This record gives sequence, C-alpha cells and structure tokens, in this order.
Amino acid sequence: MIKIYILLFLTSTPLFSQREYYNWYFGDSTAITFITPNFEPKFLYNSKNKKGENGYPVSISDRFGNLVLTSDLKNIKDYNHNIIYEFDFFETQSSRFAIRKPSTDSLYYVFEMPKNHSYNRLSTYRKFNYWVYNSEIKEFIIQNEYIRDSSVNVLDFTSHKNGEDFWIVNCNYFTGNIHCYLLSKDGLNKFPILNIVDLVDSVLTLEVKISPDSKKIVVSYINVNNRIGTTLLADFDNETGLISNYAKIETKKDENTSLISLSCEFSPNSKSLFVNYNDITKEGTFLQNSTIDRYNLTSFDNSINLQNRKKEILNLNYNLFSKLKLTPSNKIFISSQNYIYTINNPNEKVENLEIDSIKLRKTMPTFCFPRTNTSQYSFININHFQYFCENEDLYLKAIPFSNITSASFSWEGPNGFYSIEESPIIKNISKSDEGYYKVKVYNESDTLSDSTLVTVNDIIKFELIMSKKNLCENDSIILYSKENYELLWNNEITSKSFTVFESGTYTVSIENTNGCINEKIIEIQELEPKITTTKTTFCEGDSTTLS
Repeated sequence: MIKIYILLFLTSTPLFSQREYYNWYFGDSTAITFITPNFEPKFLYNSKNKKGENGYPVSISDRFGNLVLTSDLKNIKDYNHNIIYEFDFFETQSSRFAIRKPSTDSLYYVFEMPKNHSYNRLSTYRKFNYWVYNSEIKEFIIQNEYIRDSSVNVLDFTSHKNGEDFWIVNCNYFTGNIHCYLLSKDGLNKFPILNIVDLVDSVLTLEVKISPDSKKIVVSYINVNNRIGTTLLADFDNETGLISNYAKIETKKDENTSLISLSCEFSPNSKSLFVNYNDITKEGTFLQNSTIDRYNLTSFDNSINLQNRKKEILNLNYNLFSKLKLTPSNKIFISSQNYIYTINNPNEKVENLEIDSIKLRKTMPTFCFPRTNTSQYSFININHFQYFCENEDLYLKAIPFSNITSASFSWEGPNGFYSIEESPIIKNISKSDEGYYKVKVYNESDTLSDSTLVTVNDIIKFELIMSKKNLCENDSIILYSKENYELLWNNEITSKSFTVFESGTYTVSIENTNGCINEKIIEIQELEPKITTTKTTFCEGDSTTLS
C-alpha cells in the first residue's frame, strides 16, 4: 500500500493558503520566487537589463503559483512581460497591489492611485482607481474605474473573517481617517466603512499595514506643520471593517528632531511590530540616521505601555527609507540598496533575534517590495493542491514553525471526517474523501489554522478472467480482462491477454492518464495428478479401474 504524507507548516491564519503572492517581480530585471523547498527565496535576474526597475512593483500569480500579471509605474504586463496597459502618468506610490476576485479563478483587480494636476506634494489630490483583468480571455473588462472623490495616500488589504472576501483599506491624505471597502464575489462595494481617527488637521499619512491574523492595524503619520511623527496602533475587526482601541505614539526626539516611519511590518504571529524610523528635522530635512525598532504587542493597554515595549534591533545609518516586508518563508526582509537584511526568526524575543544580510547582484529600488496579503501566506512544505489515487493511505501531519506548548489538534474534512489526533490516517481513500482538510493547532494563548486540498483520482477498474479454473501438466490458461483492456503483464508486455503455462504469482496492471495504477495479483497453481481406484484390497485374479 502506498502511503501519502501531507506535511503542514502553519502560520496564524484561518484561511486556506494559496500561492498568489509567492512570486515578486520588479519590472523585467529582477524577481524573487518563494515556490521553492521550505519557501526559501530564490533570486532571479534578467542579464539583458542591467538596471533595476522603478519602485512600487505589483505582481500576482494564480492560486497554483503561475504568474498572471505584473505592473510598474508605467504599465501593466502579462505573464510574458508583454505590455497590456499603459498608464498616462502615475506618481510614485507604495500602495499599489492586485487581488484575485473572490469565487473566481480568472478575474484580477489591480488598484492604482493616479497623480493629480497639483504640483504641491502636500496638497496632492489623489484618486483611488482600479482595473479588472480577465486572464482567460487576456483582456481588461474594466479600466481605470473611479472609486471615491477623496484624497487617498496609502492602501493595504487583508482577508475578511469569512475566508472568501477582502478588505481594501485606505487612509485619507490629510485627516488620517481610515476607509474600509469590501471586495466580494459581487465586486467592490464603493461605500466604505468609515473610521474616524482623532488626529490634528494637516497630517500626511505615510504607511498602513494590517497584521497577518487580520486583527491589528498600524498607521504612521507626520504633521505637515511641525514634522512630528505619530505611530498609531489599533484593533481591526475583519468581519465588520471597524477599528477600535487606538494607541498613539508621538515620536518626537527633541525640539528640532522627530522620528517618522515610512515602513513597518508585523511578525508572522502578529505579536510583534517592526518599524523603520528615520530622523527628520522640523524644517523637513532627513538626517543620515535610520533604525529598525521592535514593539512587543502582547498585552499592551495604552500608548505609554506600548512605548516602553520598544527596542532598537538594527541601525541602518545612512540607508534611509528602507522597506520591511514579511515573506512566505516566515522571515522579514529589509531593503537596503544592494543588500537585503533578513530577520530570520521574527516571532522570537529581541535577545534571540537572528539578523543576516543578502548581497544582491543588482541594486534594488527604494520601496521595492510589493504589497501582499500576508494573511494568505502558508508555511506548508508541500503543494497546496495534492492529487492522489484511489485506495492509497492518506497520512495527515501538522507541524507549527513556532513551538506551541501543550498543543491540541483538531482536524476536519470531507465525508464527515473529524479527528483530534496529531497525525490521523485515512485508509484506502476514495472519491468521497477528496476536498479541503482543515487543521487547528492550539493552546490557551495561541491558535494556528491552515488547510490543504486533496483530490482523489479514479483508477481504471477491471475484472480479471481466467479461461479455465485449473492448470494441468502440459496445459495453459489464458488471462484477460472482462472489459477487453490493454493490460501490462509481469513480463513487461502490454497486451489484451496473457497465456500462463506454469504455476506462480502473476501481476497485471493498468494506468490511466492521471498516473493512477490499478494492480491485481493472482496465484496460479498446477494441479498434481491424483490416482484413484475402485477398490483397495485384491484377491488373486481380481481387477480394478484406475482413474
């Protein structure tokens, strides 16, 4: 019997994880793919293009990890990097991204923010537009659709609690108010959930990020009058789109200098926040100082408590405007010109953090990492879409990346399957066993969830026929299928029949187009002649009949 193991490495997401954000393209010159063993990054370079592309890239793949489209500041390209749409002009923006429409496999939304006609950056009037691309017919079915008459500066997105829909989150350019738009199978709802943020007037929103568990949001602002930065952290309700429990930190260093954050990122377990702070004077001049700080988010209850939980973990000196990005490999990337710093274990305590650097063959542009839905990341060490054959044994096993003390397990699946075993087994799987298998690994403080899709392919069923029941000396038996199939016999010959001349064990199999093999084994024994007589005792002159 063939044993199939499904090994799941889990992150804190209740959704079925897919590979739409496992390929990061930066124009035509550079790319990073995480569709590798253990999701370790593989850097791809186009030697014909010696320069790095402009920043703010967009790339999305289908749920199997096949590239669908990419975008830079000038145009949108298909999977072959052919231009399929050219923009008139877009100002540099770090909040561009693409999302697959819920309940479809071929419709993809691309969100952009066109530049207005103002030349004063602090009074820039931005629109919030989108395109919809059909990957089957390779055409845009919606182009440059206008969403809201509002000043928008930064965007992010995350998954809805139902595991199907998405929240598109934007921040008003001046007030900092947060708008949450629902994207469902019915399309984009242009009437947002409005969250009022109690900030002073004339703030510039610099960054917004939502945690991988879709339960926290962080926004960074700068007051355009005195250049004082503010970091705001709050709870995000991914069912209603409402934001609550605000904690605000003013990052003023002294009378002349403040800290502003242009980038931040949550740890995979959403219990830590990493922020890139840059020094800026009240006149608006950036100083040559840039740090990465970490906030401990466990059990904080107010701004003072949160500020006391901040520790510097890395000084980037003159490498300003570094971008932080959580990767599918459970690490955080930090861009820094021709290096990428990596926080290898961002879930750990500060004193246990491991930080390395990767030297790049090409200089990466500022703000180079794409926006991705980190709540869709999976740390599964196999393909998410597994194809098996009938009658195989299915072994399920879940291993969290981070240790969960005294963990309990809960499995649910098709055909009424339920188990609380750590590694349940399903014997002789059939078509009724295919579908999604969901697992929860949990204790009193942590709950990790994930799932995988199992497809069970049919085998070709056949009935083996023997031309006669018994094989006698100097005799033969013909084997064939009732369905008259071409079968593979144990002499490695494929034919519709096989002639047996001697006793032994014989195998016969047939394989379908899915690679599923149905094999039968038959034992044939040669009958030994038996002599019988009509009588066993004789007198002189008697006779008997032998048979």
